[in-house]
Amino acid sequence: MNKTITAKTVTAIAAATFLFAASPAYAQVIDDAGAAKLKTIIQEQIDYADKVYGGIPSLELRHEGEVTVTQHDGYYQVVLPEYAMEMEHPTNAADRLLVDFGQMVMNVVPEGDDALNMSVAMPMPILGKDSTGQEVFQLNIGQQKAHALYVPSIAATPKYSFSYQDVKMTMPAAGITLTLDDLSGMMNLETDASGYYSGPSKFSAKMLKLDMASEHEGSLFIGIGDLVAAGSYEAFDLAGMTQFQKDLGNIDMTNMSAEESAAYGSHIMTSILESSNGMDTDFSLKDMTVNFQQNGGQASSFSLKDAGFGFGLNGMREEAASVKLSGKLNGLSIPGIQADFQQYIPSLIEYKMSVVNMPMKGLMALLGTALQPDARGAEPFNLGAIQQMLNEAGTKYVLENHAVDMPALGTSLKGEAVADATAMYGFTAQFFGRLRNLNEMLAESQAKAQELPPVMQQALMPLMLVQQLGKPGTDEATGQSVLTYDFVISRDGKLLVNGQDAMMMMMGGGQQPPMQQAP
Repeated sequence: MNKTITAKTVTAIAAATFLFAASPAYAQVIDDAGAAKLKTIIQEQIDYADKVYGGIPSLELRHEGEVTVTQHDGYYQVVLPEYAMEMEHPTNAADRLLVDFGQMVMNVVPEGDDALNMSVAMPMPILGKDSTGQEVFQLNIGQQKAHALYVPSIAATPKYSFSYQDVKMTMPAAGITLTLDDLSGMMNLETDASGYYSGPSKFSAKMLKLDMASEHEGSLFIGIGDLVAAGSYEAFDLAGMTQFQKDLGNIDMTNMSAEESAAYGSHIMTSILESSNGMDTDFSLKDMTVNFQQNGGQASSFSLKDAGFGFGLNGMREEAASVKLSGKLNGLSIPGIQADFQQYIPSLIEYKMSVVNMPMKGLMALLGTALQPDARGAEPFNLGAIQQMLNEAGTKYVLENHAVDMPALGTSLKGEAVADATAMYGFTAQFFGRLRNLNEMLAESQAKAQELPPVMQQALMPLMLVQQLGKPGTDEATGQSVLTYDFVISRDGKLLVNGQDAMMMMMGGGQQPPMQQAP
């Protein structure tokens, strides 16, 4: 590998200089002592990376040359060794892939006694070649900006931002082209008096296009207008987690006893769960299109207006924690599908729930006990102890919405269940459900019942019972029939639907509501 300054390095230096010029100016002392300290810090990180990646059998990290630190007016310029990575070939298991990263350049400004403000540039293009020198992939970035605040005392980066525009990756032999108009990300964590960090993070990709063409398989196109992952941390132990990761890399699990292994497994889980007091993540995408053309076959496609997924954990270091989970799919369209099936394509699927006042610490302690070697073969969990914890904490499951909407049918359910030591099942619950257009759908199916397979005829029977249990109404938006349901699980263990004992009704006893007829 060439140890001299290459054209790629010159490009990176120019880019880093441009990035630095656009970043805030700091009046800092630039001297020999600072340059030596900076070189030591960076070399320690390189040594740590060598140790981490050196333990991965399928990957080899190579670098030649030394870290060079040059003093300039108000900043240090750092040129890293020339890097390359050898790994498994993506399409040929008998070959290896060598990825040449060139020499990365950073402009660094000390900020206070324990922070380094960095502007970073990657040399372009980044190439991946096989053992014969044939190009396997090429990555190009038209414009790049990347800044980071690094804290040496905790070996972590609480703040960073990057923006890569006009991104293009090609794999000619595999027929793959990936383009992005913009790939951006940021994290902005601020520390408090306790040394914990809090703040937001966000990653986004705009106008993502993936083209794949195979002589044997066909072609595939995936387009996404906007892809976003946004999150936040509350009281995150950044220093502790950085040290935890280093300690984890030094542990030799093979020489541990069963007791030590179980204890360490419990420690890992607890450390991860209590790494912050709270964290939330929301993933979303908009304007997704997928087209597939199989060789010799018919083209197919679908599109999606937007979709999302959310997850949150809060109060993890407190006695009562909470969990949030949500998902959404909106505007699904599948052109070309038979008209009879179009009405069953969901235009909206939504799910949103939370569990509050959850005794996470106590539950984790029970899990740790169950994982102990002397607990093997015994009952996995002490159900009585779990029930008592839930009761004392007042744990509540809240279903904010669970909805599926399609032309043929619309459903929704919301409500809550609360742990209750006085209840027969250990909880009480109340939910409200809604069914749109079930009357019309059943009337149409019953009219064609003789034409349906026996399995489909049997499937209508529980739907008819569901219809009988509902309270009739009309949907204002569509004019279609609506059936509503008040579900109650009482302390004495009864399941009530609209005030009626559902178990008695299913067994043929009690008062039966009248059969609802389609309008």
